[in-house]
Amino acid sequence: MLNRLFFVLLIFFFTSASVNAAELEPWYKEVLQAGNPNSLSYFTFADKDCGIDGALLDELLEGVLIRSRVKPIRGFDDLIYLSVDVSCTSSVNAFSVSIRFGRYQPKPSILYDVSYGGVGGGTSLDPTYMLNGIKVGIEDAITDYISANFNL
Repeated sequence: MLNRLFFVLLIFFFTSASVNAAELEPWYKEVLQAGNPNSLSYFTFADKDCGIDGALLDELLEGVLIRSRVKPIRGFDDLIYLSVDVSCTSSVNAFSVSIRFGRYQPKPSILYDVSYGGVGGGTSLDPTYMLNGIKVGIEDAITDYISANFNL
């Protein structure tokens, strides 16, 4: 029962950003239109307590981008990048996922205040649950990126 409730809450947290932002704010749409729309730089980080391999997180993000026909570029080469940051606290079985677009240049570097991530917890830190939620968040972010750049 607790696992089912945990899964429902996890999906709620990860989908709330895209459900609430059916129409992109004009300033945010302009942010997402910076640079080459056919490629997107990215940066990922996974805390060791999460049990998620960084290479697996990269593979997940790159898979979503490639299926969306957007070339993934690791690093900060484009004017805008997608940041995926996963932090965990194993002592209380809680995790936080931050999925945001950011800008590295021109300085100052910033992360935009529209998050596609969320928080969760349960009886254990299950990487499968986390990865499913992370994938949904990345898909929501890329959907906004594509709709802003290709007028969909």
